[in-house]
Amino acid sequence: MALSTLLVALLALECPSVHETPQGIGGQWITADGGALLVLDEKPAEITVTLRAVAPPSHLGDLTPSRDNQNPNPRLRDRSLAGLLLGRLRAAKAGWRGHLYDPRSGRSYRVRVTRVAPHVLKIRGYVGLRVLGRTTEWLRRCHYETRVRALLAAGDET
Repeated sequence: MALSTLLVALLALECPSVHETPQGIGGQWITADGGALLVLDEKPAEITVTLRAVAPPSHLGDLTPSRDNQNPNPRLRDRSLAGLLLGRLRAAKAGWRGHLYDPRSGRSYRVRVTRVAPHVLKIRGYVGLRVLGRTTEWLRRCHYETRVRALLAAGDET
């Protein structure tokens, strides 16, 4: 137990951005299922959201790019998802608002983004009415990796 606590503490040092910009959301984020690595780049008037890489949830360590094969435009289906600009967010009263493209469905959604913890964002995506949308979470990459490593370390102790 003490070893896993020490491991978590040491790995937490790998995540300085959580402490450097408590109000900002810039940096690398991983989707709740671990299937995508996103980069949120804070600019003066907006935040751009770029897909850095995707991976099947069973291969979290192997973030290999794939193609935009769900895009409704057949000419865009062969483009790589790595580096694809998914959308832009602007500051709102409670968080951020904007539009994001979901390459898994090939659709674009209106989104509301709120920070629920320094390392967790809640993403509410919808078309039309917000109440008919879906909510997911993104975790800061360093926090996600710390959690995975701590779980692996805890498994090694048993």
